This record gives sequence, C-alpha cells and structure tokens, in this order.
Amino acid sequence: MKHLSFAKPLVMGILNVTPDSFFDGGNYLDPERAYNHLQQLIADGADIIDIGAASFRPGYQPVSPENELARLQPLLCRLAGDIELPWSIDTDKVEVAEAALAAGAAIINNTGKPSVQMAQLAKKYNAYLVIMFRGPFAASDIMAELKDFFAAAIAEAVAVGVEKEQIILDPGIGFDMTMEQCITIVREQEQLVALGYPLLMGMSNKRFVGTISGGADISERLPANIATEIFSIEKGAAILRVHNVAATVRALQTYQTLRGEN
Repeated sequence: MKHLSFAKPLVMGILNVTPDSFFDGGNYLDPERAYNHLQQLIADGADIIDIGAASFRPGYQPVSPENELARLQPLLCRLAGDIELPWSIDTDKVEVAEAALAAGAAIINNTGKPSVQMAQLAKKYNAYLVIMFRGPFAASDIMAELKDFFAAAIAEAVAVGVEKEQIILDPGIGFDMTMEQCITIVREQEQLVALGYPLLMGMSNKRFVGTISGGADISERLPANIATEIFSIEKGAAILRVHNVAATVRALQTYQTLRGEN
C-alpha cells in the first residue's frame, strides 16, 4: 500500500472518464486526453488522483461493470507501474475496483457503503478504503445519523480484516441532501473528525456551493469552492476532492504560509 501522510491536508484531483459528469462530461472519455489530463493534475500539485468511469450525478443512469471497465481499461493499461502518485478508483462495483487495484490503485473510493466483498478487496490488496454515506437522511439529527452509519460500517470493514489505518470517511455531501444538510455537515464536521479517521470532503462545484454564493453557475464557482475548502480544512478535513487542483493547491499553500506551516 502506498502510504498517505495526513500531516497536512491532501488535494485529490478528479479525473472523470465518463460522458455524463456534471462538471466535465465527455472531456476525458478519450484515453489519450484522459492520460494527458492526469499528467496535468500531477503537474498542478495533486497529492492523489481520483479516477472514475461512472457518473453519480443527480439523475444518473447506472452503468454496467462491463461498460465501466471498457471506459477504464485503456487508461489502466497506461497507469500500471507508470505513476508514483497514489491514485484511487471511484466506483461501487467490485469488478471495477479489483481491476484498478491490480493496475496499482492505492485507494478504493467506494461510492456508498462498502460491501463485504469490497472490504475484502481492501484487505487483499492492502488498500485504503473510503466509507461514504449516501443520502437521503432518515433522521432529523443528521450528524448523529452520520456517526451511527460510520460506526456500523467501520465495524463491518474491520470484521473482515481491514485495518483501522486503511479507513477514510466521506460524508457524501450533496448526494440526495438538501442545501441546509450540506451546510450543517460542513459546519459540524469536527464531529466526524473526532471519530479518529481521515475525513474526505468532496464539495467541489456542488450545487449547494453555487446556491450559497449567490446562485453561481458551475463556471463561476471557483471562489466559493476555495472558501468552502479552506473552511473545511480549518475544521479538520484531511482530503479535499476537487476539480480545480491548481487553484486549490495555491490557496492551501497561501493559507499554510500565513499559519506558519510552510
């Protein structure tokens, strides 16, 4: 397993190999363009690259494991042994995760609660496992519901042999959630940090970011993204999953320099 250091916040750059991403749908479906964009994300300062071949946007159409793998395979062939940077596979399918792990992925960025089979893969390949909550919420106390969900999911993963050091938590901001619920999670994320696991926050260009910044369109959300991400870091987030890597890296460097951390 490629070890991740959480001494400082990490920037996870997003690479969508899909025709229907809400942010850049279709831009990197071509394998060569996808690989070039991956290299650009690395040059921009990403600490991790998150690769996905199925969209989970609102109203998304499910993709079969075969189609998801077909989109990924040309890139996986290029990645095997080719990059030193840790990279993750963003999927909810065991077959896709295993193909990526065999090609060198260090993280299973599971979209939703990992199945027993997914946890077993994390154990087999000694990979990090992201446990992600997906809405809607069933209770009015959403932070209590999140903590209960993570406690149960962590226990299930540990029961099949996943080490606690391999686990990362993601509250799944924006997945079947209201704007108010998203804001509450961002404001109260210390409660999740207190569980003792690295917290991954994926807020980049989400609808609630646009709404709270005056209804900004996706093309105009970068300032609001940065403000939300810096706020999240102050609250203890360990990983920021972002589209705009270069801008986020520069903002973090500035923030850390002002705090005397560089």
